[in-house]
Amino acid sequence: MPSCIVSASFNLKDVKLLTWLQYFFLICPLGMIYCIMSENLVKIIFRQTPENRFTIPFLLNVLEKDNIDKNFSIQVVSSIDQLIKECKSAKPAIVAYSFMTPQMPEIWKEVQEIKKQLPKQAFLMAGGPHPSGSPEQTLQMGFDMVIAGSAESVLTEAIQKIIEKPNDTRNQVIDGGSVKQLDDFLPVSRTIPFIPPLEIMRGCYYRCGFCQTGQSQKPVYRSLDSVQFYLNKLIHRDLLFRTGFICPSGLEYHAARPGKPNLEKIESLLDMAKTIGIRYLEYGIFPSEIHPKTLSSEALRLIRKYCSNQKITLGAQSGSNEILKKLKRGHTTEDIEFAADMICSQGFRPILDFIIGFPEETENDRQITLNWIRHLHTRYRARIQMHYFLPLAGTRFTDHKPTLPGLKSRALLDAFYQGGICTNWWRTGFKKSWALIRAREALERTDSPSHYSFCD
Repeated sequence: MPSCIVSASFNLKDVKLLTWLQYFFLICPLGMIYCIMSENLVKIIFRQTPENRFTIPFLLNVLEKDNIDKNFSIQVVSSIDQLIKECKSAKPAIVAYSFMTPQMPEIWKEVQEIKKQLPKQAFLMAGGPHPSGSPEQTLQMGFDMVIAGSAESVLTEAIQKIIEKPNDTRNQVIDGGSVKQLDDFLPVSRTIPFIPPLEIMRGCYYRCGFCQTGQSQKPVYRSLDSVQFYLNKLIHRDLLFRTGFICPSGLEYHAARPGKPNLEKIESLLDMAKTIGIRYLEYGIFPSEIHPKTLSSEALRLIRKYCSNQKITLGAQSGSNEILKKLKRGHTTEDIEFAADMICSQGFRPILDFIIGFPEETENDRQITLNWIRHLHTRYRARIQMHYFLPLAGTRFTDHKPTLPGLKSRALLDAFYQGGICTNWWRTGFKKSWALIRAREALERTDSPSHYSFCD
């Protein structure tokens, strides 16, 4: 994406600055944001990566609510080199990152580069999923302050502390708590034309051992009025060709309790989108995958009625009931097969997400999973998206290492990939997982702050 730049001078003593600061860190996970301050000029730079490109329009929207984009220089950059260049042109700098656990080794390298080239010019602040789940480790990476959780209620105080007493604010963790509602935030910016899918649910009812989503907060939902406003923005920009919604458990949008879909509310959502003119509406696939226990023939008929996708994605995760029980997934392999059968009977193709390498997973568990995958593919034409376990921050398995697939399992995975049964994404995950573990071990061997403090 090309950089978007708007420039203006702004006095730090102006009360409008505090209004802007109050909104600065609203959405997690954030894009990487860099606020570079000179005596009278504030420059805001968004660091775009493949992982955060859905986030940047949210952040721009937050800044634009109070016309901040008219008083600040806003820029989107795509490399650490661009960041360093911009930092050198303004002193001192508040450098704020948001990132997920798989990105941690790469972010640590960037932090080291910033510390090397700008040893006294940057105050480093971190937020997002990984810093929220592992604030101590984030401080060890070289960050000066961590905002854990949602930062709506603490951002202004945090920034004020940095500006007024930067030396007194180092090595602190600020508790931002959980977001209470979503309607204030939209991924619509007047600075850039791109509008990503709309987040309609944050949090999850389930507390799966490997996933942070259900650990961070209880589910909160976007209202249909807010969805309508978003769809009107798509009309205004002539972006009605294709859209979807971000929902961790697609059939639990506005569910009153786990496993009990509110199909009336989901139909209202889909009908609204279709009526307004969305030509290719997608639901029940990324980023609104379905928990196997929530699926029903009625739900599939709704998707068939309103949506264009011919596939339905389920989170299966393992073919071993023993592993599923340890994960606290809330379903069994029988539930998965029942759901796959329903998907086929309604004319869809099942797409199943699996993970190998779970802690305590044995080679026998993997063979059970792989043999069952062959069965699902043969009987239901299931396509498998194969992943590898990553010890994500803030989960029950944070401190666990993945197990290694044996030669027999690797041979089957390769054969399945060659035969079109599954993806080979697990190989990329394997590299990321062990890179993460090596980075964590290296951090433990480095000099780190002797203490950190929590600020309520």
